[in-house]
Amino acid sequence: MNSNKGKILLHFAMIAFIVVSEVDKRDKRVIYDDGREVTLKNISFEQLVKLLPRDAFVRINRQTIIATRCVHAFTHNQVTLLVGSKSFVFSLNEHYRKDFLAMFGA
Repeated sequence: MNSNKGKILLHFAMIAFIVVSEVDKRDKRVIYDDGREVTLKNISFEQLVKLLPRDAFVRINRQTIIATRCVHAFTHNQVTLLVGSKSFVFSLNEHYRKDFLAMFGA
């Protein structure tokens, strides 16, 4: 996979979440459990969803895919992730809510 560091292998078990890059919308930022980041170059969320294990990752809005194991809490329209000692809050879009809730049996 192409990244800002050259060709890399993604370690799925270590990914906390993936978001759209602020610099170039075609790029995606992968945030690992330990806080490290890597930028994937020219890849769509649709391509990423096909690569990621379905039982471990879920898309929650147009710009975010999360690892379900990092979910700390959620409401009808918000998801809080706990990554190390940091909390990250993301919006839960109505379009993706059904799939998200199905992952948690809600």
